[in-house]
Amino acid sequence: MGEAAKGYRALSWNLPAPDAEVIKDIRKYVIDAGKSQTPAEALDKLFYQRGVMISMLSAEAIKAAQEHFDKRLISGEQMRWGLENLKIDDARLAALGMSGMIGPFATTCANHAGNGSAWLLQWDGNRFVKASHPLTADAKMIAPLVDQEANKFATSHAPWSLNEACKN
Repeated sequence: MGEAAKGYRALSWNLPAPDAEVIKDIRKYVIDAGKSQTPAEALDKLFYQRGVMISMLSAEAIKAAQEHFDKRLISGEQMRWGLENLKIDDARLAALGMSGMIGPFATTCANHAGNGSAWLLQWDGNRFVKASHPLTADAKMIAPLVDQEANKFATSHAPWSLNEACKN
């Protein structure tokens, strides 16, 4: 939409960070080395970088599960455990070269969202730019609503299997 969408705002859990180390490495070792058909300008875009973030989350979940279960090849259930036990702090983001792309968070089996933050982004006619500080949800206000709606869903789709091991 280009200029026609200028001013459009969206909430995003990741930020476009063209100067992030991981993006610099992808540019150097993949794009500039001719190992991708992706145009170089795509690396700076929000959705390309979201794909990088999702790949990181998958890799970190695999790593967590491999370490926890002491196995190289993990099962689907073990992968779920890895996704439910992510601990991505500022130090880990820095080690991955992803500082500034996403805020720190930690997941559990009871909290798949990880209490991370999001940013308001605004389209400037060419790209999304950060338009707010990190925003976090008011968990005390939202939790009762989530519980209420989850109970409605579970009741209307009974019998609903529960993960009894998840007590957090």
